[in-house]
Amino acid sequence: MTEKNNDCLRLVKLGPEHIEEVRKALDTCARAGAQPWNADVNDYPGCMIDGDLKSGAAWGLFDDVGLVAYAVLDMNVDDEYGQVCGFDISVSSATIHRLFTAGQAQGRGIGSRIVREMMHLAKERGAERMCIDIYGAAPVLVGFYTALGFEKIGSFRRDEVDGEFTLYSRKI
Repeated sequence: MTEKNNDCLRLVKLGPEHIEEVRKALDTCARAGAQPWNADVNDYPGCMIDGDLKSGAAWGLFDDVGLVAYAVLDMNVDDEYGQVCGFDISVSSATIHRLFTAGQAQGRGIGSRIVREMMHLAKERGAERMCIDIYGAAPVLVGFYTALGFEKIGSFRRDEVDGEFTLYSRKI
């Protein structure tokens, strides 16, 4: 995937003042081959956005029109990752959560750009590895992350969600 016309993108640390922009962009997001996402506060990931913005871990890429991509950079790994055979918990790792690209920005390399930005920030903060997890069978997402160098580590379950997650990671 190549980036097109992405030189004018700005990475911004997001806060509560960005809530409306995030919800508006999330509403335009159609996740190809994946469970649909919803900005509604009663659905996932809409129910998580307020907390993300208050935590200081949310980041956005903006073009001259507005927010085009969103991601949460967690400088820890989820507890469930320790259940995955082959996952070395001794390696300093970071996790990307709730990454999305706004509808009008999809197919322009912006998703790849925000992943690279998150890896850069994580490396600056001491992480040696970046992790992501994918819920359910989502071939488009698997292809996206493997094209960025992520490798499948294994699978796990979360008590609060019916279904399987697959853990991917890569060295940064």
